[in-house]
Amino acid sequence: MRRLARTHDDLADPSRASHKIYVIAYRWGFVSEAHFSRAFRRAFGTTPGEVRAGAARGLTMAESNLVDLGSERAYRGWLRSLRHA
Repeated sequence: MRRLARTHDDLADPSRASHKIYVIAYRWGFVSEAHFSRAFRRAFGTTPGEVRAGAARGLTMAESNLVDLGSERAYRGWLRSLRHA
């Protein structure tokens, strides 16, 4: 989950918009694009490309209807806890 969270952060970061999705996945240790995509979808309920597209439009996860606002708060809190672990 930590690797997936980091890929999510990279995909949602507009400054990394020029990085290919598979390059970001490989950077965090995923060696199979298919495995990464399946794991990402299971973890976040959306595809890596949808996260990237939402970030390009400047939308948060809630605004792009990927998760409800309460889940977004819980998700962000969970991500913060991972960074401090």
